[in-house]
Amino acid sequence: MTNTKSGQQPKKKTSKKSTKKAGPKTAKSKPAANADSTEQADPASETLDHEQADTPETANKPTHLDYLTRPADLQDVSALVAIGNQLGFFDPADDNEAVEMLTKYFSGQLAHHAWLVAEADATIVGAAYFCPEPKTVGTWNLRFLGVAEHNRGRGCGQVLLAKVEETLRMTKGRIIAETPSADALDKVRDFLVGQGYVEQARIKDFFTLGVDKVVHLKALEQAE
Repeated sequence: MTNTKSGQQPKKKTSKKSTKKAGPKTAKSKPAANADSTEQADPASETLDHEQADTPETANKPTHLDYLTRPADLQDVSALVAIGNQLGFFDPADDNEAVEMLTKYFSGQLAHHAWLVAEADATIVGAAYFCPEPKTVGTWNLRFLGVAEHNRGRGCGQVLLAKVEETLRMTKGRIIAETPSADALDKVRDFLVGQGYVEQARIKDFFTLGVDKVVHLKALEQAE
């Protein structure tokens, strides 16, 4: 529940002079959860950061250096619902589920729970949600790490996960991320491993027959 490439240079013509030059292109580089990816409800619904060629649809997408992360506020509800529905964290058929949960959060009823958002060009493109694991001391559950479909593959999940860890580092605690064992989430688990998370448990048939619960954990060190 975390690059840039130089653009193509103008080509020179040998037969005659040309006044037109090819414009620079921004290359795409590619975790979470979310990140956070996947089409199932899980704590990290994000694809890994693989290098990909530019296309007209992706050439102008921001790199991870352009993201602004901040705590979510009440005005972000519609964006959180949209991303949560897209990745299965909320049930798209039940609008009340998302509204009820977020209403409790923003009214202060969910103590120590936290939603973070990532913005690019003043638009929310990713979100993370984490909270204390009940009946534990110092263990936090990364319940959701998700990136809007149109912005995946740009490092947003990695930036969000780093912000979650930064927020919790002074606790010197641990973060767990739980995923179903479905093959579709293999990239999510690869991403978590790449960010320093280690598989600590696998509960057989937890979700249904043949679908285990996989638990990854990362211990946080106190910031110097």
